[in-house]
Amino acid sequence: MQKKVILLVAVFMLNAMQPQKASSDKVMVDYSVGINYVTHLYTLANIGFSDEEYANKYAHTVSLEDLKTLQKYQDYLVFAHGKTGVLTSYFFFIPAYANLKSKADYVQFRDDFAIAIQNKSYNTVQKYFSDKETACLLFSVSEEEWNNILIVNETFEEIINLNINNIDTYLTEVLPNIEKELHDRAAFLNNAVSEKEIISNWEEATGYNWSFGDKTYLLFRAGKNGPSFNNLSKNVNTLYYNMDDDYTMDMFSHEVGIYLISDSIAPLYEAYDTIYPEYESNLNIGRVNWMASEMLATFFNCKINGHKTLDYYNFGNADPIAFMTLYEQMYSQGITNPKDMYEKGVKEYMKPNGMWNTGVAERNKAFWKEKTMP
Repeated sequence: MQKKVILLVAVFMLNAMQPQKASSDKVMVDYSVGINYVTHLYTLANIGFSDEEYANKYAHTVSLEDLKTLQKYQDYLVFAHGKTGVLTSYFFFIPAYANLKSKADYVQFRDDFAIAIQNKSYNTVQKYFSDKETACLLFSVSEEEWNNILIVNETFEEIINLNINNIDTYLTEVLPNIEKELHDRAAFLNNAVSEKEIISNWEEATGYNWSFGDKTYLLFRAGKNGPSFNNLSKNVNTLYYNMDDDYTMDMFSHEVGIYLISDSIAPLYEAYDTIYPEYESNLNIGRVNWMASEMLATFFNCKINGHKTLDYYNFGNADPIAFMTLYEQMYSQGITNPKDMYEKGVKEYMKPNGMWNTGVAERNKAFWKEKTMP
């Protein structure tokens, strides 16, 4: 018996010393009606997205009255820097993830949510979410929170009917004109990304295992000036179709990194959202939990690629100089686990009377000066 135990321990130790097999999952690029229709509406209504060239071509496809309705509710719909409106998910992220691509799809979406609200049950809407837990959260709220949901339900119905009434025009007058551009760009990017080992490089750098399947990036045609690289789920992301090639590749890597480290930092991310209030500043910067996570992915992206990757310049709202300095100090001291770096980074950054508690404006100015240098 003793020999058997010793043998089992030896086998376990031998297996533990073997290098873990790199993920065979791939990064892929595609496009869908779902993401393109929601960005079409957001862009024409100028809700966080703008695109003069696109608007000049397609503004006539949505009535001025409907655009005014969307603009009236823009605070409910807009999203940026880790913050979202109360209805953002229902008119951007969920329709894009579920790929609602016809009038019938949107009618079913409206009717399923009506039943869910009436019964206070997620059974009819679970299919629209990336996981059951997310759907369940909507219906596991306090009475006060549920009453707030009921208050905005009338607004939900008004906007969803607007989406229903406009999608046929989009499918006949817009989509046929843009589909070849999307197809050709997706083919080009798929060829470029096939030459890289993005997922396995991140696994090696962090020591974490990627378990989300293939990572898909969906291209949208409208909204050149607006937020790209918006996650619809852990393995589906979205972006404007025609950005700089090098920047696009760097951000493909960045977004893989965000989700590879997300599970390890998720409890901390949620806790810091409560512990630390919004930053009191006249500068447009995000919440510290969001800032620290984006810059952690940026830091590792730079390490993986051996140079300052272009995602660094995408996060001027995340005090990049401060967090890159903090993470480099930790890394050079042997603190290389992403979760440990995130926790220590936030605490050091938010330390009362600490060195990062002041000087935000000066760092912000230095960052933008560096960004604009030739």
